[in-house]
This record gives sequence, C-alpha cells and structure tokens, in this order.
Amino acid sequence: MYAVTKRKTIFPALAGLLLLFATLLPPTAAAQGRTLDAEDVEGWYGGVLGGFPFGFSNTSTSFGADQTRFGWTAVLYGGYRFNPVLSLEAQAMWGKVHMTALDDYRGLWLGDDGRPYEAPQSGMDGWAYDHLQSDAALQRYGLQLNVNVLGFFPRTRYSRWSLELSPLLAAVGARTHYRDREGGETLKTFGRRWHLGAGGNLQVNYRIGRRFIVGIYTNAVCLTGKKMDEMPHLSDRANIVWDTGLNLGWFFGKGKHK
Repeated sequence: MYAVTKRKTIFPALAGLLLLFATLLPPTAAAQGRTLDAEDVEGWYGGVLGGFPFGFSNTSTSFGADQTRFGWTAVLYGGYRFNPVLSLEAQAMWGKVHMTALDDYRGLWLGDDGRPYEAPQSGMDGWAYDHLQSDAALQRYGLQLNVNVLGFFPRTRYSRWSLELSPLLAAVGARTHYRDREGGETLKTFGRRWHLGAGGNLQVNYRIGRRFIVGIYTNAVCLTGKKMDEMPHLSDRANIVWDTGLNLGWFFGKGKHK
C-alpha cells in the first residue's frame, strides 16, 4: 500500500514531460512527410539525455514519507544504427539521487556502527532516521542495444517515429553522503562503490527533418552488491535507479551517399 501511494506522485511529472514533448514538435512536422528514405535510417548518431532519477532500496526511497525527492541525470550517448530495427550505443551518465527512510524505520536510530536501534545508544554517535537523508552521486558507463518495434512492420519500417525497447548493461559508481534532512549538513561520507548494473529502457523518438531527434524515455537499472544508500538492510529486495526524461539527438548518417 505504501509503495503504490507514493509512486502516484510521479504521474504529474510524466504528464509534464509528455506535454513538453508535444510542444517541441512544430506544426509543420506532419507536412514534412511521415516516412524517411532508406538511406537515412542506417548510420551514426549521438545526443544527450536529461532526466529525473529516483532511488529504491529496502530501507529508503526517493518517495519519502514527507515528500518526493527529485534527483537529476545527464547522459551523453553515441551509437550506430544497423537497420530499421537494431542499433547499438555507448552511454556515459552522471547524476544524483536523494532518498529518505521508509515508514517502517521512522522513529528508529541509526548508530555509527551501521546498525539500527530503537533508541540512541550511550557513548555512540548516530542519527535519527526521521532526520536522515541519503544522497548518492552516480556515474554510469555502459552499452545499450535498441530494438525498434516499429521496424518489424512494413508500414512503419521507415517511419519518423520509433518505439524502442533497450536492454542495458553498465558499470555504475555511487558515492554516498548522509545529510541532515532539514539543515542540509553533511553527516557522513562514504567512498565510491562500483556496481554491475543491468536493466532496460523504453523510449519514443521522432525524427524532425533528416537529422534532428527528439523523444522521451524511461528506464530502470538494478545494481548488484551493497545498497547505494549505504544504510543497513534486512533483505536484498531492492537496489534500483529509475530515470525518466527527454532525449535530444542528431543523426549523422553513413557519410556521402553514392
């Protein structure tokens, strides 16, 4: 019940992104033709992604008990499209997620020894979960295979629209800080930990003219190893970054056509 209630807060953000995507398409887009030439499908491309990530762990989440905490991501990517269906791209991402304790941990106390207690312990430094925020600065470097579902069908094979499902494999680095949720003071800093990340991406893109690409995306990446919020855990049920945002790209092509 908790997870369902808190995740409803993302719907206004997604609606805003869809509205912004719609406004980016000029009124003349329909007049530019609905299909591309076959020679404009294969070739090199690159661009940037910008979005809002959310973190999920089994102790904390970006959908906190008091409010939703938006992070940020910026991604540089480049790749090659082999045909109307498949493309392969490399990505480099930087960003930050903000997480606070779940309801089950409110009222507890986190000792400096990394264990939760029901009350502060004499002679030990620690923090109340209610006042603790975990900020993780992220880096991600990986490869993504894009499968354009519309490319399987003759009528949409050369459409300006693409609907892509994309498995992703990456190395993800997280450097985490404990902060005071109200004052913003840094309480404790951890060294960067590297994780193997595996996940998937769903994106919808539109080609304006021959070169310019605009779209929206959403993805989820599961991380192996220690939790990115650096808080003690009673199970291994979640260590996930969910990111949603905008795509702006450029198609370079294969060079001069004969």
